[in-house]
Amino acid sequence: MDTVATGPALRSLTSCVDGRTAAQTSCIHVGRGETVFCAGDTGQAWRVVCGVVRLDRECDGEREFGGLARVGDVIGAETLLLGRYTYTAVALMPSVLEAWSHDQAPAAEREHKLLQALATAERRMADVLALRGGKAAARVRRLLGFLAGNGLRQPDPCVVMPRLRDIAEITDLKVETVSRTISQLSQDGEIAALPRRQVRLHYAEAQAGVPDVTAGEAGR
Repeated sequence: MDTVATGPALRSLTSCVDGRTAAQTSCIHVGRGETVFCAGDTGQAWRVVCGVVRLDRECDGEREFGGLARVGDVIGAETLLLGRYTYTAVALMPSVLEAWSHDQAPAAEREHKLLQALATAERRMADVLALRGGKAAARVRRLLGFLAGNGLRQPDPCVVMPRLRDIAEITDLKVETVSRTISQLSQDGEIAALPRRQVRLHYAEAQAGVPDVTAGEAGR
């Protein structure tokens, strides 16, 4: 990862979500490859407002890919029970997160929000498992579609391309295979390079599928 931090790197934002200011929502902005929080640190839960965050776990001193979180997903909810993060979170692309808390809500609402967050996490795990099976081209297509927001109400066919190493670790492929696959997808016209490390997915709209109605509900 590009940076290592002991906690979220707060940045000043003039606006965040639904016209609210950063001060009102306790938003943080993290760049591609930057660390949101580290395993073992104390902190709070966060909801992904935009972008995608990679979750890694430490195993025998080495980092292992553990999952992904995108718009509407809550990360770090384990701190509500354990007091510390069990995963290290790194932004896969420029992302915005807002503090997620249910302390002020009635007991029934708190329970509902926690259950909703757990249900979304289970669904996201199934999404991640699907990225690690099948032919290389299918894995890369599914990952780029996931980053574009396929399954959400408003998918965006233009995405920031993650680092090749990240794509390889998420899809369980070799970096060389990922590089060749992306080149082939470009030659076939399925993706097109754009400025600022972005790519346009010409197949994103066709794969958008059914909206993910659970996305975003955990944070409300």
